[in-house]
Amino acid sequence: MNLKKEFIRLLKEDEEFRYTVAGYIGLREILERLDRVEEELKALREEQISLRKEQIVLREDFNKMLAILQRMNQRLTRLERTVEKMTIDVEEEARSFVKHGLKQRGIEVEIDSLTLPEAEINIYGANGEICVIGEGSGEVGQIWTNLDKFTQLPLEPHCLRSPLGSSGTRHQARLHSGGPQNSPHL
Repeated sequence: MNLKKEFIRLLKEDEEFRYTVAGYIGLREILERLDRVEEELKALREEQISLRKEQIVLREDFNKMLAILQRMNQRLTRLERTVEKMTIDVEEEARSFVKHGLKQRGIEVEIDSLTLPEAEINIYGANGEICVIGEGSGEVGQIWTNLDKFTQLPLEPHCLRSPLGSSGTRHQARLHSGGPQNSPHL
């Protein structure tokens, strides 16, 4: 009985003895493979822990970038509203300026904007004598581009009136494009 207890103790405590016995009964190779699998599992677990830590850092960075993008979006929205309001203010001021200039020449005409499928005209007004078409915002180059666009609009001849000369007399209506050298003057 003592031998049996010693044999069991050695199997529990002595790894080399255990493999030797297992080899005799054909299990040594299986146990060695299981040990290698266990080591690989440990390595994979350590790698998984490392990747999880990296994932946490990446998520924190992503959340920081997301917060920055949200703040930028809020600022952009405020800027868009400001630009839109300024554009509307400039267009309204231009309409008021044109109306006042015409009134000083003794011409009463309501000036407003006109939206057509082909274009938006910022300054538009017509009465029995004249038709006013203009651009109330943008750079000078953009104004001439829009004038080219206005000349292409499919307007009926009765929609256009003669431009006013400096003396206040009517001239034959002609739409010109191509820049200031060809432009009609009010």
